[in-house]
Amino acid sequence: MPGARAPGLRLPSLRPHAGHAGRCGGFGAARPAASCPEAKTPWLQRLPLLCGPFWRATSFGRQELGENATKVRCLGAEEQADLAAQLRIETGRKELLGQLSKGLEDNRREALADGFAAQGLLEQQKAQAKAELLAKHRELKFKISAKEFLQLKEVWQRFIQAEQDVERHHDEKADSQRSASTWTAVQLAGYVPCFHLRPWQPSAGWERRVVPMEDLREFLQEPAEVDAEPSLLGSRLGEDWQEKYLQNLGSILQVMGCQVSHTSQEEDWAVGKEVQDKEVQQLLASSGQERREKLMELFSQGATHHLVFPALGKAERHQLHVCAGQLKKVGWTVQTHTDRGKDGERLHMWVQKDSAKDGSPGVTGSREEVFGRLRGLDELPNGKEAAVRTVVDALIFPLCAELKTQVSMEEGFKSEPFPTSVCDYTFRSDQKVLGALEAKRCLPNWAATLSQGAAQCLWQLASMRATQECADPCVGLVTNGRRWVCLELHGRHLSISKTLDISKEANFWVLLDTLTRHLEAR
Repeated sequence: MPGARAPGLRLPSLRPHAGHAGRCGGFGAARPAASCPEAKTPWLQRLPLLCGPFWRATSFGRQELGENATKVRCLGAEEQADLAAQLRIETGRKELLGQLSKGLEDNRREALADGFAAQGLLEQQKAQAKAELLAKHRELKFKISAKEFLQLKEVWQRFIQAEQDVERHHDEKADSQRSASTWTAVQLAGYVPCFHLRPWQPSAGWERRVVPMEDLREFLQEPAEVDAEPSLLGSRLGEDWQEKYLQNLGSILQVMGCQVSHTSQEEDWAVGKEVQDKEVQQLLASSGQERREKLMELFSQGATHHLVFPALGKAERHQLHVCAGQLKKVGWTVQTHTDRGKDGERLHMWVQKDSAKDGSPGVTGSREEVFGRLRGLDELPNGKEAAVRTVVDALIFPLCAELKTQVSMEEGFKSEPFPTSVCDYTFRSDQKVLGALEAKRCLPNWAATLSQGAAQCLWQLASMRATQECADPCVGLVTNGRRWVCLELHGRHLSISKTLDISKEANFWVLLDTLTRHLEAR
């Protein structure tokens, strides 16, 4: 039958509207037919080229095209292969983000359901407490003695507590509602089970390795090994620029009070003394001067003056924090940090190392001194993040100025359903996001802080990819000033490097090589 459609095929209405002679092929602004050279051309010839193969497969298309069918060009084999490859690449880029998005949405629904169930249970407990209160009143007939008052008070307390529980209760927070800064690698493993090893030197022979995300902390304790000092900075930026760059960094480290350290204690910090449960019980059972003496005795038993306590409750950790602060009376400065890992929340304590005052009038300019002061960054009191950012500024800003790269600080990114992220540093080139940097405190248990920073940085990169035009791959950096970790968010996977200690000169230039490659304006 003329004009019949192919069975089961629904085609959009593409016929020209009435008054075709007054329009260009039935589309666009009205024009006189005489002024429109395309008006006499069959309108199907002006369909997008990609419609050709599918349209010609129908009887309707064959009839309408008629003798002009040969004028509709089909994509060649090479063009079709190129188009398919582009579609696969675009799909791959979205695959990891889609996986993260689906996981967060599933978690949000689960949290809402759990919160609703908990709310009902609390309401039930409140109603039960209220019934007990009314029953007690009827039993006492409002004639209350002192003893009866205590009984009634106890019932009231249960009711008030139940009422407060209901008022304080909120729906359990879904993971997507938590700030990215609260995430740990163990929690992230529920969404990204593993990651690929990223080499610091692409040309070097390196181990192809996939690592479980929950083992990120242990992975970061393995130092990165580099083959040799790269030479590209010498040719690109010049030796004079390098010397001025190092001298400026050394001056800043000296002003901050970073002493020249000739030895590295990172291996010692990684094996702090494990405090046993029995020792913790004895410590908490004591008080005052006795507790301080017991804590000092524990410090003296470890070769590194670094204590690692088992998982404790919030109240117990608070008591230990207070006791550590009281050691200032005997001239000991004790720093503390709570590590949230697979074994729960574990408290770390260490005695701040005393350093002689540096009486040198200024930086000598020697490279050994600059790298010695970078090692001394570990010994600054409290390992404050502000001190780390000062070092990062000295490393990043001169280089970005040379590379014509834009830097913004404290920039927030939010894209549902990803957690809200605020990036310490965001790098751009012509409005394209190149990557982000997260600064963490410089503490003895640096592997824990860097692994937490890596989890935080991943959500930053995910939010960037979802809302901004980004480089591929999008690069994230996590650092405590001295140690650096690099992340790359690809379409189908995440890759993370081992920890690079830039207090070693070869590692320092490898870092600048990496920054130059990824942050150069492009």
